[in-house]
Amino acid sequence: MAVVRAAGWIDLWDELAISYARFQDVGLDADATDAAIWQLCQREQYVLVTSNRNEDDPDSLESTIRSQNTAESLPVLTIADSERLRYSREYVQQVAESLLAA
Repeated sequence: MAVVRAAGWIDLWDELAISYARFQDVGLDADATDAAIWQLCQREQYVLVTSNRNEDDPDSLESTIRSQNTAESLPVLTIADSERLRYSREYVQQVAESLLAA
């Protein structure tokens, strides 16, 4: 989160009143189903940023979006390479720019 709060982005971050929440911040267990996560995000008006977008089972994120998405639903933003976020500052910067420019 430091990247998007850094110089160059802080004014936009503050102007848009963007906040960041983790599972424990919103009362979700780490093992919550994708369906429960998506439903909470829609209900509470959170844009979900994830690297998980599979259709492995009926509660998967992709299945949930396909069955419950409406024109009023908030988008889900998917990060292509979450592992790369751990070791590439350049990739982190690219992801932050993409998210804030969207």
